[in-house]
Amino acid sequence: MANPLAHKHCSRPFGSTHQRGVILFITLIIMVLMSLACVTLMRSVDMAVIAVGNLAFRQAAQAPAFWAIDDSLVFLETADTSANSPPQGYYASLQESNSTGIPVFLTASPPENAKILIDRAGNTIYYLIERMCLHDGSPDTSHCLSGMLPDETIAGLSRSDFPAALYRITVRVNGPRHTTIYMQAVVRHVEPPFIGVLKNRRLNTRFIDF
Repeated sequence: MANPLAHKHCSRPFGSTHQRGVILFITLIIMVLMSLACVTLMRSVDMAVIAVGNLAFRQAAQAPAFWAIDDSLVFLETADTSANSPPQGYYASLQESNSTGIPVFLTASPPENAKILIDRAGNTIYYLIERMCLHDGSPDTSHCLSGMLPDETIAGLSRSDFPAALYRITVRVNGPRHTTIYMQAVVRHVEPPFIGVLKNRRLNTRFIDF
């Protein structure tokens, strides 16, 4: 007589064991996919936090950058603009620049031949002033860009004799977490004896992505 218990014991294990193995394999795949999704999400959040932090720093860096521009204008009031003054970050002609218009001096670490300022927030600020001329000496339109605006005239004075040169001021601000921004302004500085007759002007200001 056949043993019914033996029959039951032999007919069950293969199918159930196979099912459990498949379920376990699928569960492991799902867990791996969920882990990868979590890692991707964490990286996305980190990148978003970095982007927001950089934007906040860029906005906060405007104040020290404009401070540096104002400081450079004070220097121009009393400086001999016909000659270079590297300790003050001043050059009477345009210097070598990269493709974005930033003087190569300012891209070094640390920047070379630039004026250095440090504000109360701990930002380190470097700036460079370039007269927009081909060489040093007295400014005239044979080798310098004229600061004469379309709405300005002085009786008996031609554009070539206009007593205002253009200057390019480039500012680099090093802030927290190794963040760096660049700002550049083009200003007009009036030469004697027309100080008071004409106004110094900041003609253009821009952030530079580098």
